[in-house]
Amino acid sequence: MGQIVAAMVSCHAPALFLRQPGEDPAQLDATIAAMRRLGRVLDETKPDALIVVGLDHLEAFSLDVSPAFAVVVGPEAVGSFGSKQYGVRVHQTMARALLDGCLKRDFDIAFCHKAFMGHAFVVPFEYVLEQRQIPIVPLFVNVYVPPLPQPHRAYQLGRAIAEIVAERGERIAILASGGMSHYPGTEKYGYPDFDFDQYLLQVIKRGELSSLLSLSSEKLDETGETELLTWYTVFGAIGNTCGQVLSYQPTWHHGLGVIDFPLAMPLEGPPLVGPLPKAIDTSSAGYRYYKFPEPESYNLNRLLYTLRMKMGERQRFVQDMDTMLSEYQLRPEEIAAVKTLEPLKVAQAGAHPILAWTAVHLVAADRRAQELTSGSSESGSDC
Repeated sequence: MGQIVAAMVSCHAPALFLRQPGEDPAQLDATIAAMRRLGRVLDETKPDALIVVGLDHLEAFSLDVSPAFAVVVGPEAVGSFGSKQYGVRVHQTMARALLDGCLKRDFDIAFCHKAFMGHAFVVPFEYVLEQRQIPIVPLFVNVYVPPLPQPHRAYQLGRAIAEIVAERGERIAILASGGMSHYPGTEKYGYPDFDFDQYLLQVIKRGELSSLLSLSSEKLDETGETELLTWYTVFGAIGNTCGQVLSYQPTWHHGLGVIDFPLAMPLEGPPLVGPLPKAIDTSSAGYRYYKFPEPESYNLNRLLYTLRMKMGERQRFVQDMDTMLSEYQLRPEEIAAVKTLEPLKVAQAGAHPILAWTAVHLVAADRRAQELTSGSSESGSDC
């Protein structure tokens, strides 16, 4: 009988790689050290495969198609962040087993032979998996393109995964990659809900994970916790297990959490869940920060996706912005917003905040690099 031998959750903040101005190096170092402790859990438990439940920042998928859940079944998970490139072997038989088993359990889960692994995956590759030759199963949960799966559905997916593992013979570790409160690309970016983070951490420490089923995806959006949907998958797989908080760092824009769930015994199937503990008020007015992108803004979002994912097109945009804005048939108010190169204004014009945030920052970086190159050329002129 297969077993879940380790369960853990971790943040994946880009700041852990980039070390941008304004970050506290001590907070980043503490987070990385905690992630490496998760790696040592893998050494102790010796899993045959690691299921990584991650998310997409509109890189692997786009507004053309954004599945609620998707599993990668190809031979290799390939990703990058900045100058770092990653290729990690996929445990294909387990990936296929999850796909087939979830479909038999009424989860209409998508599959892909390859998908771009953004920082939600490669940061754990860097600091948790490191050089360990453990094959992975990449599993995507949609956390940013509403309508989102509700928390109870992600939790049920975790229970299904535990059942599927139990039917097989492998020893499996499961890691959820997702941040605590943060609002990238929105006006609340500098105002995380640290109080809600603390509520969640106390629930996790007490092992009352099922109490969080009373939250909705809309409530998670309100509190900056939409990435917690990946965590719910782990919660479902392990039941009401007490978590050990290895690190929690309230940075100026993001709650960074790293948590291990020590298992007294390997799990052979999902544990029974008793009555739900009392939860806090979970009322919400609906999605506020990450709303469904209206069809009228499709061309704007299509342009931003291209700028995010295609370096050549991004460089062409830097060289001749007006031509590309015309090619994508943007509306006047969208053109005006894009020309500001301010992510919040682009999002307010109808762009998905994540796309606005990532694409505009990359364009701005390319423009700065071009200006530096041009300045160097001029300073070296004989004229």
